[in-house]
Amino acid sequence: MKANWYRVMLCCGYNPLTGKTMSRINMHDVNPGGRDTFLQKLGIFRHQFVDQYAPEEEVIDRINAYEPDWLYMNKTELMRLVLYAKRTGKKIFHPKFYDPISEKVTENDRALFIEQLGPGIIDSYGTAETGACMLRLPGKDYYAVHNDSFVVNVIDEDGQLTRQGRVVITPLYKTDLPLINYEVGDRAIMRTWQGVHFITEMEGRLNDYFRYEDGRVTSFFEVTPVIAHCPDILQIRFIQKSWDLIHVQIVRDENAGMTAPQLEEYISGSLNQIFKKPFQFEFEWMKVIPPDPNGKLRMIVCEVA
Repeated sequence: MKANWYRVMLCCGYNPLTGKTMSRINMHDVNPGGRDTFLQKLGIFRHQFVDQYAPEEEVIDRINAYEPDWLYMNKTELMRLVLYAKRTGKKIFHPKFYDPISEKVTENDRALFIEQLGPGIIDSYGTAETGACMLRLPGKDYYAVHNDSFVVNVIDEDGQLTRQGRVVITPLYKTDLPLINYEVGDRAIMRTWQGVHFITEMEGRLNDYFRYEDGRVTSFFEVTPVIAHCPDILQIRFIQKSWDLIHVQIVRDENAGMTAPQLEEYISGSLNQIFKKPFQFEFEWMKVIPPDPNGKLRMIVCEVA
């Protein structure tokens, strides 16, 4: 696990030998928060853990006191901190690199992270089965694959390469044959430039679809432009309650150019132009959208069929 993360760090230009890392506590860490090892006391492989479930003020104070070069937490956990900082004006130390992990980072998320944490955002992608296999570096609009260790393909229902489809990951570092292809339900968009394939968009498997009575669906990719082109939206979650009703949880920028009623009209009008049939909308305005029980945040939750 740590070796995989060190690979990501090195690809970004971070040196884990001399840098300072801070991360959330997770079940893979042995004695998190315990005393430094002998090497860490010498300034090598320094790593501190922060309780991601502590109050926002406390977590930010820990980050500011340690001043990490690399910070990584689940996206929802990090989003909780930047929303608090934006709401209260509290400053957060800007790490050289930070990685909101385990969930899709939307363009709205990215803009807010950069505003509150600086330009060093890293967007890594992987699975529990394979580890991180590709990453999006600061300032880039595509993911770079660790192509000496993985092959990542985007395929259609017939198993053929396609511009938009299912993600299949093949680790190359395993010496046993046959090679194993991992498909966990994520989807991606790919473009080709000068004969080289680039993955530009990822859709995590946690996102559901908007569903219709006749069996058709509308995907996350189809509605993303509506949200991405509206910087007044800081967080949003769609909960489809019935075949005709969508409940929208939303966090609005306090300095937004649009009022709440204008945003409601923009979202409902824009989405109904995309949907295959019109929906009714109800809006719940919030300061922070709470994560799901697994600690992650789905943008689309379908509660029908």
